[in-house]
Amino acid sequence: LVDGFETPTYVYDPLQSSQVSTASVSLNSSKKLFGSYSNQQSYSFAQNTANVTFVNATPTITVTRDKVIGLHVYGDLSGNELQLQLISGVDVRYVKLCDLNFFGWEFAEVKLTSLAESANYELTGIRIVRNAGVLSAGGDVYLDNMLLYDAAIQSVSNVLKDNAKIYPNPVRDILHVSISTNESPVLQLFSIGGILLKEIKANEINIHDVSSGTYFLRIKLKNSSASYPVMIVR
Repeated sequence: LVDGFETPTYVYDPLQSSQVSTASVSLNSSKKLFGSYSNQQSYSFAQNTANVTFVNATPTITVTRDKVIGLHVYGDLSGNELQLQLISGVDVRYVKLCDLNFFGWEFAEVKLTSLAESANYELTGIRIVRNAGVLSAGGDVYLDNMLLYDAAIQSVSNVLKDNAKIYPNPVRDILHVSISTNESPVLQLFSIGGILLKEIKANEINIHDVSSGTYFLRIKLKNSSASYPVMIVR
């Protein structure tokens, strides 16, 4: 089961932020994956211990602890921590989505198992918490389509974690796989809903006829396998 959402447009909330020099939100049509724009959050911190919160004034996404949230994030290399804000009544939770130690688009996901059982939460915003780092004083983070689904798709075995690379990602036509072994991998392209779309035994897979969106590629070797998110753009 997969539900897709246009990522909410957030507004800066100074009351839930600490030691922020500047913060703003805008729609950006030049850095986007799907649709006509992404949401750009810009910020700068005044102190080493700081955080900035951007909230959606009218939350529309309800989740429970058995779900997984996936979000397309364009990182700023700040190394700061990106969190999701979820609220159920007076219970406010901040769930880590990723560290912003990358530049360019990546797909980040988080299991919501830390939420209370038998409770519905509203996804009300995001928070960026400053970490120690040379570039942590500020940055620009872009967010694109959000997905809500039942099972995590990013599973990397110890064998493949440091020995497999997929590129380019995002991809338009041909997705390449580089593995530091002589074994020829089986590549399987799935929808996030678990439908097998393509399968080939090779080091590349042609996806020119697959619609734009987020999928996952399973790399299968004789004794191991791993799944990686793939963003197809047109």
